[in-house]
Amino acid sequence: MGKQTKGHDGQLMHKTTEEDDDYTFRTFFSETSSGKFVPRSLFIDLEPTVIDKVKIGTYRQLYYPQQFISGKEDAGNNIARGYYYTLGRKIIDQCLDRIRKLADGCADLSGFVIFNAVGGGTGSVGRKNQSRIYCVSPNDQFSTSIVEPYNSIFASHSLVEHTNDAVLFDNVSVYDIFRRSLDI
Repeated sequence: MGKQTKGHDGQLMHKTTEEDDDYTFRTFFSETSSGKFVPRSLFIDLEPTVIDKVKIGTYRQLYYPQQFISGKEDAGNNIARGYYYTLGRKIIDQCLDRIRKLADGCADLSGFVIFNAVGGGTGSVGRKNQSRIYCVSPNDQFSTSIVEPYNSIFASHSLVEHTNDAVLFDNVSVYDIFRRSLDI
């Protein structure tokens, strides 16, 4: 395996000889003409402040502005508002166009890996034909909304219908893993 490390700006910080190089990270990163590696990712949320945290955070130089899609207001933890009827419909065409452009930039696309929370309004239901999805389920110790369990039930139906694999995590378990393994 290669000994490259990527900086906060996407540049390789350390590179060994050509035979030591491991370019499997190209599955998840595309290389620009200047040698910068950009994650093949798209951040979507109706709540603009969540996306803004990534835009101004430590890794902001890794991403293009087109990789962020946000609305003007959140769905208020209402799955019907976030996905089915009102706010979600306003950005769906833009989302699908950006996904298509990311897919067009891949030499051998084999699927999508999608991370979303199933308790809120925007992330509660993903799009059809997803190949693998990782979901964070609500937990009563870290719940931010009384309707999270209901949104999760509605979202679970879509996951069963439209994915090949679904891996569910609850917030408490994820926090415990981080605390034990990463000392966070």
